[in-house]
Amino acid sequence: MSVGLRRYAADRGAAPTLVAVLIVAAAVAGVAAELSSHESLVGWWVAVAALGPLFAVIFAARSLAGTDVVLERSVPRLTGGRRIAHAGAVLTVCCVPLALAGAATLDAAATAAMVRNVLGLLGMMLLAATVAGVRAGWLPVFGYGLLALATAPRDTSRGAAWWAWTVQPGLPNVSWIVAGVLAVAGVAVYGRRGPAE
Repeated sequence: MSVGLRRYAADRGAAPTLVAVLIVAAAVAGVAAELSSHESLVGWWVAVAALGPLFAVIFAARSLAGTDVVLERSVPRLTGGRRIAHAGAVLTVCCVPLALAGAATLDAAATAAMVRNVLGLLGMMLLAATVAGVRAGWLPVFGYGLLALATAPRDTSRGAAWWAWTVQPGLPNVSWIVAGVLAVAGVAVYGRRGPAE
């Protein structure tokens, strides 16, 4: 690894970000294992599949901006390809541990819902970062995640799959389209504009 890339990764908090996401994945596995042992609980996976990705994306979003002002000013306009690669790395860091934790403790639909939620929430975070900056970009994502979890019906019969996609099962439905559009739009806009200052 080159010195410049090492400094960039250190300034972006790559190691603490990875540790935070791994802690979230471990918490997902632990909570899912505990809740699945209580047969009287129905639908417990919804909170796990919605909150795990929400916290992972919020913690990982810290890596979208650095703390070294001089370094940030020297690379404020990274090429779009590098920003897209950075977003892809953040996506991988969030998806892989959560998918592994989900595969170990959740059923396939709940694990797929976690992966879908990482895609959509990270896309939303990238869009918010281009408008409000990284430091404030997590707020709309967090607000939306909690609002959807608290108010959405758990089925798609009332049209909730498009606005409350984070609490839907991971089965193929419109929630995947919404998450995919958010992910593609977020990566494209972030790749073109970068985070707001």
